[in-house]
Amino acid sequence: MHILQLVNFHSPTSGGIKVALGHFASGYVNAGHRCTQIRPAERDGSFREDGVDVITVRSPVIPGLGGYRMILSRHRVIEQILELQPDSIELSDKTTLVSASSVVRRRGIPVILYSHERLDHVVGSVVGSSRLVSAALDRYRRRLLANVDAVVCASEFAADEFSDGCSVPMYRVPLGVDLALFRPSGEQQASRSDVLRLVSVVRLSPEKNPEVLLAAVRELVRRGRRVLLDIYGTGSLHERIAAEIHRERLPIRLHGHLSDRQQLSSSIAAADLVLAPGSRETFGLAALEALACGVPVVVPDRGALSELVMPGIGAVADSSGEAFADAVEAVVGESGFPETHRRRAREAAERFTWARAVEGMLGVHADVSSSTLALR
Repeated sequence: MHILQLVNFHSPTSGGIKVALGHFASGYVNAGHRCTQIRPAERDGSFREDGVDVITVRSPVIPGLGGYRMILSRHRVIEQILELQPDSIELSDKTTLVSASSVVRRRGIPVILYSHERLDHVVGSVVGSSRLVSAALDRYRRRLLANVDAVVCASEFAADEFSDGCSVPMYRVPLGVDLALFRPSGEQQASRSDVLRLVSVVRLSPEKNPEVLLAAVRELVRRGRRVLLDIYGTGSLHERIAAEIHRERLPIRLHGHLSDRQQLSSSIAAADLVLAPGSRETFGLAALEALACGVPVVVPDRGALSELVMPGIGAVADSSGEAFADAVEAVVGESGFPETHRRRAREAAERFTWARAVEGMLGVHADVSSSTLALR
């Protein structure tokens, strides 16, 4: 089977979606299939990456989104697809690539939408919510579903976007985690320091809610707790957050985007606790990677992150600095980070493997392709 991944909003510092697409693509190749990826970039090009054929389409950077690019050349994408003639298309976009995929779908090529984000939450964070906005989103959602053959979601929260009725088959395929890369440190043990070591891996952009991190540290310091927070990630709010940290002399270090995944894993594994502030996540790969490192996680009570965190491996809190600070102290006071606590975190992560995720997606591609053939 030849699977074509259509990708938008991509950059060298992309987070979970980039990681997920890479694991799916390499998994397809390792299973004996062919995989091609079309994604936005600074210039047109083509090359092979870990056995995957990559085609880049010259695309502009979208202001305010931390360097993400968006494909605008619909005709270029259609030409590439018709030339490649894939057996199945995996669409990771709900914007400009939908119209391109709908054209080739009419040529008999099935299209599977992997819903990596919720439009109602993304749009709502920019323009707010109202009856007018809700009605417009409902119309767009119906149009979106009319142009795909199936929808895949990684969580219940992601699937809830289509709770009013999905006109095409819907599948649930959770993402995975690299358990060999993200693992507990051999030297990991209860903190010997009175400084609580916190880590957050998050894009510094409005939809990720990074301000909660500063508010939580501010509150912990006010309570007399000695903490140090290391933040890995960058984005449109970087300068503003850096200025705030400097002005208030908060015990927070900004490391920017860390491309070395091994180094990132080591940094997470050395932490006492990981903070994951995103309340609109449709899965939460960074939180899962922390659990795989045997580190408990504090997550918001909205979004998909709360589906990953169970009692004994972290805490769920309201998206406010005070609530996050309360959760941090509750986890620390409750466990003191015993080995059993870290082991439970690791065991929770071991339920999510990339092999299982790839197997699930290949099953979806096979189902949808066979249904399409039957209808021809």
